[in-house]
Amino acid sequence: MEDQPFLDGRVDLVLIENALREKVPNVTLPYWDNTLDANLPDPRLSITWSPLFLGSSRGVVRTGPFAGWNTPYGALRRNVGTDRRLMSSTDLGLILSRRWLWEITNPSASDQYNLELLHNHVHVYVGEQMSRIESASYDPAFFTHHTFIDCLWEEFRERQRARGINPGRDYPRIVGDNQHQPLVPMGLGRLLVIDGINDIFTRRIYKCEKRPTCVQGTNHCGSQYLRCNWSTRQCLPLIMGRSVAPQRTARPQWWQRNGMANQVFGK
Repeated sequence: MEDQPFLDGRVDLVLIENALREKVPNVTLPYWDNTLDANLPDPRLSITWSPLFLGSSRGVVRTGPFAGWNTPYGALRRNVGTDRRLMSSTDLGLILSRRWLWEITNPSASDQYNLELLHNHVHVYVGEQMSRIESASYDPAFFTHHTFIDCLWEEFRERQRARGINPGRDYPRIVGDNQHQPLVPMGLGRLLVIDGINDIFTRRIYKCEKRPTCVQGTNHCGSQYLRCNWSTRQCLPLIMGRSVAPQRTARPQWWQRNGMANQVFGK
C-alpha cells in the first residue's frame, strides 16, 4: 500500500492531462465524486456505469467509450460493488475536519480520517484491474477516481489556508518508507517528493470544480445527470435506464476538473 498517493499523483495527473492535450487541445481530466453514487439505494445502478460514462460495471466492459479495451492483464473487466465500499459524505466531513496532512495520511492517520484507506476502498469496490496496484491504471476509472482524491485534497488545503496553515510547508514528519522522504527525487526531472505539496499546481496549472450542490428553486444540481433530494439536500446521480434528454452543451458537473506486483489495495 502506497503512502500519500496524492503527492506524486498530482504531478502524474498534470503530465497525463498534458499528454491528452497533444491529441485533444483543452481537454481536462474529469473527476468522479463517488460520494454521490453512495447516496443511492443501489450505487451499482448509477448512470456512472452507463454507456454515457464509464460503461459496464460487471464482467468484460462491453458498453461505453472503453468497450472492448484490452490491457496487459486481459480484457478490461469490472466487478463493481462486490467488495469494500464507496466514500460517503460523512467520510468527507471527517477528513475535512482535520488540520494537518499527517492526520489524513499513512502511517499516522486513524482509519476514520485516513484518505488513503478510503481511496483504497474505492479501488477494490470497482474490482478486477482496478483492485490491484500493478493493473489499476489500465482502467480509465483510475483517473476519474484519482482526480477526485486530488481535488478533495485541494479542498483540505483550502481549509488549511483558512485556518492560517501554509499547506506548502505541511509535510509529515513521519512517512511510511524511505521513498517518501521529502528530499528523495520523485523520478520526474529534478522534482523532489516534497514538491508535490507546492501551491504552484492549483495556482498556475489547473483548478478543481466545486463539488455539486442542490440549486435553489430546482430539482437538480447544475447538471442534467444529477437530481436533488431536497429532504436530505443531497445530489443523486440518475439511475440507469431513466430517460435523459440530449443536451450537447451540458456538462456532467460532478466530473469536472478545471511498483508492487499482484497486490490488492490495502485494508
